[in-house]
Amino acid sequence: MISFAPLNTKKTVTLFVLLAISLCPLLYGNTNTTDEVLIYYANETSLNKEALLNYQTLSQWLNSDSEGKGPTIAQQIWKDLKQFPAIVDQETKIIEQLAPQRKDVKVALFTNNLSRQQNYKLYDGTSDSFKTINFPLKSPEHYISASQPNAAPSTFQLALQEVLRNFNPQKHKFSLIIKSHGSRFFIMVPRITIRHELMSKQRLLGIVNGNEHPNKVPDWMQNMGTTREDFFNLIQKVGINYGMEFNFIFTESCKSRIGIDSSFKLPTNISMLISPSENLEYSTIDYQQIFKTEHQNPTVTIGRFLKEKLPNDFAFRKESSSIFDRAFPYWSPLILLILIGSAYKIVLSSTSKPNKEKIKSKTLN
Repeated sequence: MISFAPLNTKKTVTLFVLLAISLCPLLYGNTNTTDEVLIYYANETSLNKEALLNYQTLSQWLNSDSEGKGPTIAQQIWKDLKQFPAIVDQETKIIEQLAPQRKDVKVALFTNNLSRQQNYKLYDGTSDSFKTINFPLKSPEHYISASQPNAAPSTFQLALQEVLRNFNPQKHKFSLIIKSHGSRFFIMVPRITIRHELMSKQRLLGIVNGNEHPNKVPDWMQNMGTTREDFFNLIQKVGINYGMEFNFIFTESCKSRIGIDSSFKLPTNISMLISPSENLEYSTIDYQQIFKTEHQNPTVTIGRFLKEKLPNDFAFRKESSSIFDRAFPYWSPLILLILIGSAYKIVLSSTSKPNKEKIKSKTLN
């Protein structure tokens, strides 16, 4: 009967410990990923000269509606033109002032006002202030696109690429705030998508008074914004291609939860999605309070703040942020045991081999 020499217990335990440590990033994600990046992406109402002329023409038509909703809507669009960019300007100034005082968060700021200047702003922790970075965009198709370039999926894609260029996704986690007008068709869209030169006064008044009930993107909104499909496809793409993981995404746009229900397949690189089911005020987050909260990362504070303020708007919540664990949530422990068992057999085989040689030598002698 052949007996194997006992294993060196100390070496075996050491090997198993090293194996378990090496498997941790695979099973539970990169444990060194502690740096947080906040992406603030605003599609605020912003007009160039041609778009302003369009507003003026449409307003005249709306105000001529003596019996319908026209005058009310005309008043609303001018109020939006004043308030929305003012809120974005206020929020970005607070972030620019307070973020550099923190050592636990980095920030990328994208607004229509910046994009029209072919710029965005970045705080990467290497200096005491934000840097203005060049952000070249494709030529716009028309004056509405030129005024609000951030509504386009192509601009959003470029913004994600810029973030990835500056922050290694293997060493950072990301939180994304999308601030925009929304609709039943779009997560991001300009407040006004109608161009007066392509629309008659009669049809405009018919649209605002509910004479048209489109069940798909109407002709006056074609290629004007980022649909839900566009948006989540781009998020999924950066997850698959680059390993970009989002702690949360807040679609701060009215009714952006439309079409997102229990049957909707959320990309696996989103740990939490906050999507309002109704209309929102222009400002939801108190950035002054968030960035002055001590002993807690601002992105964590924002997530908790939104959960308390919008308790019914958390369409999805996932505790795990590991790609492997999300793909195999129940199989991970079993796979770990199989790998350890395989390693044990290899060690057993390698340590028993010399004993076999000794026995063979004794038999020959």
